[in-house]
Amino acid sequence: MAGSEIFYNYVLRVETQRLRIGYRLLTESGRVAAEGSFPVFHEMEHMDRVLPRQIGPDVPGSVMNAMRKIGALLYQKVLEGAVMREFGRILDVGGVISLMVATRSRRIAGLPWEAFHDGTDFLVKGGRILVGRTAEGLRQEVPRALGEQVRVLVAALMPPEREPAYEVERRANSVFSTLTQFSDAGAVDLTAATADSATALSARIAEHKPHVVVMVATSEGGGVFTSQAEMVTTTKVVGALMSTPHLRCVFFTSPVCEQMSFMDAAWQLVQQGLPAVFCY
Repeated sequence: MAGSEIFYNYVLRVETQRLRIGYRLLTESGRVAAEGSFPVFHEMEHMDRVLPRQIGPDVPGSVMNAMRKIGALLYQKVLEGAVMREFGRILDVGGVISLMVATRSRRIAGLPWEAFHDGTDFLVKGGRILVGRTAEGLRQEVPRALGEQVRVLVAALMPPEREPAYEVERRANSVFSTLTQFSDAGAVDLTAATADSATALSARIAEHKPHVVVMVATSEGGGVFTSQAEMVTTTKVVGALMSTPHLRCVFFTSPVCEQMSFMDAAWQLVQQGLPAVFCY
C-alpha cells in the first residue's frame, strides 16, 4: 500500500447476552461509534462443520458459497447501518480501516469475521478494510528482555505417511533464515524435532526449553490431532506447550493450511497467559 495512506484503528467488542449477541464499535480514542445487538443465528451452532478445513485454490465452490453466506450474515447483523456509515466517511477520503474483533467468548472468536461480505465481495479483498481477532480479559504479561540465546523448537506431530508434506527440515531452515534477518545467527538456537505422541512432545519441550515453538500438525477435526502413536487432543497439546515457563510464543502451521483446526488450542493458550499465538 502507498505510504500516504492513513490507517484508522477500531475495536469491535462482541459478547454474548443470553440469546443475543451485543457489539460496540470503539475508535482509537475510546469513542463509541456504533453499538447494537442481534439474535443468535442458527448457523452458529455448527460453525465448525461449515468452515473450510483448508484454504487454497482447490477449495470447493460449495465451501466458498458457505463462507459468503456466513460473511453476509455477519455483515448484515453488525456492519450494515451505523458501522458502515462510520467507515464510509473514512473510506471516502482514501483511509484504510483496521478492525480488531475482541471478545471473551470462544464461540464468538470462532466466527469467521474476516469473511464479512457486502453482497458483492468479501470486504477484505479490497484492501481498504483489514480484519483481525483478539481475546479480551486475559492476564497481562509485561514482556521482558531474554538476556540469553533465543531457543526455537520446530516440533511436528507427524504421522509417518505425511512426512513428505510436513517438510520439517525445510520449515526449520525457513524459520532460521527469517530470525537471522533480525539477529546474528549465534543469537538463535534452533532445533527441529518430530514427536509420535503427546508424551514425546512434552519430552522434546522439556529437553529444549524453547522460548518459541513452531508447531506443525494435522487435524482430524473436533480438536484432535494425528500422530504416529495416538490421536492427540487439544488439551494434551496445550499442556505440553505450557509445561515450560520459558515459552513466549507459539506458531501453529499445517501442510494444508488448516488454520481453523488450531483455534481451540490458540484460545486456550492465550487464556492461560501466553503472550502471543499465531496460526498460519
